[in-house]
Amino acid sequence: MAATEFNLGKSTIHKDMSEKLKEIDIDLFLEVQKLMKEHIKERHIKGGEKTKSKYAALRK
Repeated sequence: MAATEFNLGKSTIHKDMSEKLKEIDIDLFLEVQKLMKEHIKERHIKGGEKTKSKYAALRK
């Protein structure tokens, strides 16, 4: 993760990607925004799969 790599908080990284990057490189900003929107759409699916596997492992 970027936060770990740069020793910063996730909120800081998110804010920089959402606000500061727009001023630095608009093309990269648009690409990052597209990726962030895809992740938001998919996170409930990934979270559900993770929870399902967690409880399946506990039952064994």
